[in-house]
Amino acid sequence: MNHTIKRLCRAAPSAPGSRLLVGSVSRRSYAFASGGGGAQAFQVFNRRTKWLQKERAASNLESSRQADYLKDEVANRLCERLLDIKRRFPRVLDLGANSCNIARALTRENPDPDPAKPITPPLSTRIDELVAAESSHALLHRDADLSFNTDINITRHVLVDEEHVPFPPESFDLVMSSLSLHWINDLPGVLTQINNVLKPDSPFIGAMLGGDSLFELRTSLQLAEQERRGGISPTSRRSLTSATWAG
Repeated sequence: MNHTIKRLCRAAPSAPGSRLLVGSVSRRSYAFASGGGGAQAFQVFNRRTKWLQKERAASNLESSRQADYLKDEVANRLCERLLDIKRRFPRVLDLGANSCNIARALTRENPDPDPAKPITPPLSTRIDELVAAESSHALLHRDADLSFNTDINITRHVLVDEEHVPFPPESFDLVMSSLSLHWINDLPGVLTQINNVLKPDSPFIGAMLGGDSLFELRTSLQLAEQERRGGISPTSRRSLTSATWAG
């Protein structure tokens, strides 16, 4: 499974007009448009259908938790990126929190994979408050009774829609998002909103499914369709390879 992890920092106000400091990112055009400048984003995904899927999944507690292994793994890797940043994060936003996989990852004992550091405190000790924001009430509160909730100060916030970030400007020291952004219609618009809620010189760390995800399965299905039907129908969406990041 290929996933894309990107880290962006909001630029300090010393550079006029600068918004995000971004590493080298290849750019590619896709069939979506940003909502900025009055343009209406293409509605690739039905947000209500996605919400219903999350609500239904959370209603089956046992199966839902069994299927969380991938989200937990990506959340763990995402949180490990915080080890590269030597600072505290008083207030953190988890955008598209799902069942609070990032909160669980932050409370892990000994999160540093370096064998030279076998004993390290949980990353939650560097955070005063984690705001877990998610549109599905059932999914967000699915694990509210588990023990990790006592190891971190977590505030659950139900969103109307993940495409609208309803927080004041410069209100977070860190924004994280794990396996949620690939369902967004207006990705540049959401990244701009994330940039707005970040304090100056504060990072955004996110993970989404990349362009080579399930490559073998997609190729096998296309070959089977080519053999049986004599062609490939345009039914699968092109996966995100490199997002057009907000700037």
